[in-house]
This record gives sequence, C-alpha cells and structure tokens, in this order.
Amino acid sequence: MFVSGPFEILGLARDDKSSGWSRYLRWKDADGGEHKYLAPDKMLLNDHDAVCGDLAHNGLKIGKGQQAALTKYILNVDMTLRLTLLYRTGWHTIDGTRVFALPNEIIGDLGGRIIYEGDEQRRNEYAAKGTLGEWRQTVSAPAGAHVLATLAISAAFAGPLLQPAAQESGGIISSAIRRWARQRCSS
Repeated sequence: MFVSGPFEILGLARDDKSSGWSRYLRWKDADGGEHKYLAPDKMLLNDHDAVCGDLAHNGLKIGKGQQAALTKYILNVDMTLRLTLLYRTGWHTIDGTRVFALPNEIIGDLGGRIIYEGDEQRRNEYAAKGTLGEWRQTVSAPAGAHVLATLAISAAFAGPLLQPAAQESGGIISSAIRRWARQRCSS
C-alpha cells in the first residue's frame, strides 16, 4: 500500500517559549526541487487533510486516502533534534546564546537549529542589494563629507547594536542638527 513519497523529518520545532510544537519536514518534488515544511502538531492531530493538502501542493506524492496514516506516522516518529522557531527579526537568547535573526540569515546560529518563520514578505526587505564595494563607493564615500548624512547612516547601524551594548534607545539631537534646522528656517 502506497502512503507517500520519500521525505525526512529534520526535527521537532517549537518557539523560544516551548510552544507551537511542529515537525520540520523536507522532501524533493518530481522535478528534484527541495521543499521544507513546518507541520504543526495541532494540525497533524486535528486537520490532517489540510496538512497533506499543503504537502501535496508542494510536490510530496501522497496516496489517495492515506492522509490519516501519513500524519499518524509523522506524529509518532521519535526525534531528538530540537529546532527553535523565531517569528521576528532582532536579538534573541536561545539556550543561553545570543543570536540575531534576519529573514534570510541567523547570525550566531547554533548549528542550524534556528529557523526564521516570520513574515515571508519581509525577506526581500533584508535582501542584499549590491556589494560592499558598491556601497562604499555610492553611499559611504559621498556621505563622508556631510555631517547629517554620516549621522543618519550611523543611526541606521546603531539599532541592532543597542541590546548587545546594553544601551537604551534614544533620540539624536546634536548641535549640527540644530544649526542646520536654524539655517533652513531662516532662509
């Protein structure tokens, strides 16, 4: 009896508060494309047709009428690997280790055990655009001669560094900004 095509269960996943338990699955579709899917335990128990529908939609071959058998198998596989799901960008402390989550990268990742599951649309907002050399040439060098441009660029880099530096956020008021504002208002 055919139940499904081959797949792997990569590990048990949950959020950083030990809620939202899920199984993290991986398989290849008929064209050889790799897919990964987070199958929530709650849905595996209560709505196996929806989970299997998502799996089939992404290329996992599933035998007709075998949804219950497949989800029962997935739920009963013992896994020792634990994965942590993060739903927001920024700093997190996972198992005593500080990591910085971006949609496409986890900085300080604990050996691939952290998965960003936040808003898929945000991935493009954080994608690299150009090279470091291009940034130096087109942004950094021209801004170097301008106090306000340097301040704005520095402020943009400051946000992610506040938490590891144990500093609070605050506004930026400098004499340069006040002087610039006075000049703009008087002209």
